[in-house]
Amino acid sequence: IGYFNGYSVYAISFEFLFHVFFAGVGFYKLSKTLKFETNFALTAAIAYMLSGFFIGNAQHLTYVTSACWLPFVLNFYFKLMEEKSYINCLKAAFFLFLMITGGYPAITIILFYLLLTFFIIQVVKLYRAKLKSDLLPFIFRNFQFFLYSVIFSLVMLVSIYQVTPYLSRFGDFELIH
Repeated sequence: IGYFNGYSVYAISFEFLFHVFFAGVGFYKLSKTLKFETNFALTAAIAYMLSGFFIGNAQHLTYVTSACWLPFVLNFYFKLMEEKSYINCLKAAFFLFLMITGGYPAITIILFYLLLTFFIIQVVKLYRAKLKSDLLPFIFRNFQFFLYSVIFSLVMLVSIYQVTPYLSRFGDFELIH
């Protein structure tokens, strides 16, 4: 945004509204995946967009960014759990990448714990139901989701690795000539 138009208050407002709008789209899709009727899904999406989280954190753009991509990650993870299509791994990983690179880290960490809980519950459920033929593909889809997430995030991880020697919380700054 800043490259094309400069980064002004209008650009920040556009970015905020962009994320709020797509948060509603994501929540609508999540609601449909959870088998809500269309009217309820639309009402839930509007309620999510107008919730106190978005209104109260308009100044915290990283919070809003995380809340925008969160329903998409959950939507495609739930589809990954139910469907045997590997494209959902890729989609969930892409939206997780958007959340990791633009969102607030604490929300991403909480999402990790939530997804881990869903994973463990599904593994136990498949194991107890003696559906071992479904268990290994489910674990493999989750591994693929993890692998795609790491591959997408390599750009950020490499840059963090390259910058790390120049960052210190306890030392003095050194001037580089």
